[in-house]
Amino acid sequence: MKNYQEWYQNISSRLTSHPTLLFLLRSFNRLMTVAMPLVYLALLVTTYLQLGLGQQVGVYLLVPASGFVILSLFRKKINHPRPYETWDICPLLDKDSSGRSMPSRHVFSATIISMACLHASLPVGLA
Repeated sequence: MKNYQEWYQNISSRLTSHPTLLFLLRSFNRLMTVAMPLVYLALLVTTYLQLGLGQQVGVYLLVPASGFVILSLFRKKINHPRPYETWDICPLLDKDSSGRSMPSRHVFSATIISMACLHASLPVGLA
């Protein structure tokens, strides 16, 4: 991207000029941060109730956990700065930490939980 600051300003100005849209963005971000762990917990409980404490529950625990640990170590190693540290921008979502911005653990977690749900049930995974 040639000028991230210009691109970001173009996108963010549309949201900041409409407080309702900015509120919806922040609310959706918070909702997803709370909902995905609940979906994951529901998957684990449902699998346990249907199949007992067996291999499938182990797979649904170990695959995401090992991926999360590997991702966290990778993030720590590359320590990529957050966009607001590199560019003169004001983030739309409040964040006060520095470094370790990519790859995103939230995106990874949502993806791996969605894939586990897809494996367990096609309709649930697609929802």
